[in-house]
Amino acid sequence: LMPATSSFMLVSALIMAGTPPAFMFTTKFLAIKAGVDSGNIVALLLLVFGVAVAGVGIVTKISKIILGSPQGHLNHIEAPLTNLIACTILLAITLYLGLALPECFERLTHVVVTHLLEK
Repeated sequence: LMPATSSFMLVSALIMAGTPPAFMFTTKFLAIKAGVDSGNIVALLLLVFGVAVAGVGIVTKISKIILGSPQGHLNHIEAPLTNLIACTILLAITLYLGLALPECFERLTHVVVTHLLEK
């Protein structure tokens, strides 16, 4: 009924869940890598568990919204073109950051996560 809007919503949910090549995947991967490097197994397991629960929760809720049947009579109107253009720009930025993560940000993420897990 609203193909463009629901497509952006699905892609946004997948990005938030941390699927590759999105930026959220890269940062979660770097956090887990830093946890492995620090050797703090308890914190690493809590991090992995939290990432998994959040990902499953996001995908489950969004899939019910997008793939479920509509409840009641709703007026299904596609989002305005300006909103779709903004979503396209934000999606392009997110994919760029996921595919071409600057090395300085990678080092910064590693330092921060390692420092947090050592406490």
